[in-house]
Amino acid sequence: MTFRTKLSAGFGLAVALLLAVGVVSFRSVLSSKEHNRLVAHTYEVLKTLESVLLHITEAESARRGFQFTSEERYLEKYHSGLRALPQELHALQRRLADNPDQQRRLATLAPLIEQRLNLLTEAIALHRREPANNAVQLQFTARGKELMDQIRSATLEMEKEAEQLLAHRAEAAAASARQTEIIIVAGTSLALALALIAGLVLRREMAIRQCAEDRFRILGERFERFFTLSIDLFAIAGLDGYFKRLNPAWEKTLGFTNDELLARPYLEFVHPEDRERTLAEAEKLRSGSETPAFENRYLCKDGSYRWLLWSARLEPESQLIYASARDLTERRRAADDLAGLNRDLQHHAAELEASNKELETFTYSVSHDLRAPLRHIDGFSRILLEDYSASLDPEARSFLGRIRDSTQHMGRLVDDLLNLSSIGRQEVRPQITGLKTLVDEVLTGLRPELADRAIEWHIKDLPFVECDPGLLRQVFANLLSNAVKYSRPRDPAVISVSVVDSSDPPVLFVRDNGVGFSMKYADKLFGVFQRLHRQEDFEGTGVGLATVQRIIHKHGGRIWAEAELDRGATFYFTLGPARSQPTPEESIQRGAV
Repeated sequence: MTFRTKLSAGFGLAVALLLAVGVVSFRSVLSSKEHNRLVAHTYEVLKTLESVLLHITEAESARRGFQFTSEERYLEKYHSGLRALPQELHALQRRLADNPDQQRRLATLAPLIEQRLNLLTEAIALHRREPANNAVQLQFTARGKELMDQIRSATLEMEKEAEQLLAHRAEAAAASARQTEIIIVAGTSLALALALIAGLVLRREMAIRQCAEDRFRILGERFERFFTLSIDLFAIAGLDGYFKRLNPAWEKTLGFTNDELLARPYLEFVHPEDRERTLAEAEKLRSGSETPAFENRYLCKDGSYRWLLWSARLEPESQLIYASARDLTERRRAADDLAGLNRDLQHHAAELEASNKELETFTYSVSHDLRAPLRHIDGFSRILLEDYSASLDPEARSFLGRIRDSTQHMGRLVDDLLNLSSIGRQEVRPQITGLKTLVDEVLTGLRPELADRAIEWHIKDLPFVECDPGLLRQVFANLLSNAVKYSRPRDPAVISVSVVDSSDPPVLFVRDNGVGFSMKYADKLFGVFQRLHRQEDFEGTGVGLATVQRIIHKHGGRIWAEAELDRGATFYFTLGPARSQPTPEESIQRGAV
């Protein structure tokens, strides 16, 4: 056979082998794809079962919330469950069409769910008719618990069956994937081997040895440069357990010189707890297996240990192990720190949830337990003043008047606290809103406070912004009410509402020429119960500005104030994070005000 014939035969055999590998690989890929589809189908069944149980549980919670509060808004989850459950059950029945056992279990589960929903409907209807009929409600609750136990039991059986099927299908998919990988790797390796043989024959027959030697020399120089300059740790080790060659990165990482590392068995540098695993990995390399990723700890000269990630393989001809390692110490430390931070975050989240529940409990107590005594105190004090005023001396009437004033002030304080708490829980519903309209609505509501007052209003064109109009109306109401209150000593009072900067988002302000305040107390301005003026001079509860700040923060913006004692105050705010938000001084210097 001529050289050309040998070369053609070799390449032809390689191409035929590649085609055969391609056909077999395509069939294996199709099989693996079908297995993966079945696995995904089983996941959908499990997800649908969890969704069905979640909808039933939320419907029960909604019924309990409605029973405790009689508020219809608690029934939103119940109504959504009524709408979603038939669709979920239909989807579940369709997905279980290929599983008769699961269909039988579903046939048992569906009537139980229908009975549970009917029982919830009856309980809700009874509560609407007879809110105080707790005995019957307890019967509904007992029957509902019995049904829920049966539903959970049926659902658990279906989930166990689905999980077993999932494990079987996942194992089949993994086996198919492994088979595909083996076929591709083996076929490709054989084809490449044939191609390599043909290439070697070609090189030998072409007799251009000198050119090949030059090329190898250049490659060797480049490899040597790469070996020397790499930040990864390269090593060549023998089967006798000693390093044969190391690159300079070892000394930079561990502190030992190359001579020190080459003079002792490398196992002596491995952490005692990792030596057994390292020996086992070395035995795998001896048997011809590769090490794609292996971690252990190596001793540093200062006595500490650093984590290294290894990849290695044995070169059969030279019986040498070629390995590279990367220092993972900082990454593992960062991962440990991140895990600690996650644990702390989960702990803080649990504490925050508990605090929120305590706040809700406090709010309920204030609204239902504290208001009633205040009304009683105020009512009986008023009766004493009206019906027994003649028999009381002036000092007693004065005391009763102070009691009424204090209870009414306490009532206003409770209302403000409840408003502040409700705003914290309220979801922002943004709409495109004209701020001028909101200001006009607020001024209409302030008319009773403006009687016998001389006030000059300077309200310029205000923009349209995306905000929750109800919450922002509260912002303007509180800020304008404060401006009216603290400008009471002025005749005339001057109150301005305008835009400092029309950037996105705009910077708005409310300004008055009232009594102002000292800026050294500005950090207390937006705190709850923080007042900068005496109650005898200006009435109030100290909650209004805290409410304003909470609303602004819920919109993603910020609020700040500038004032001078007896020279008025200006409150600036935005309704979102600014791209390049100017300070008030910068805006004033530009002449924007």
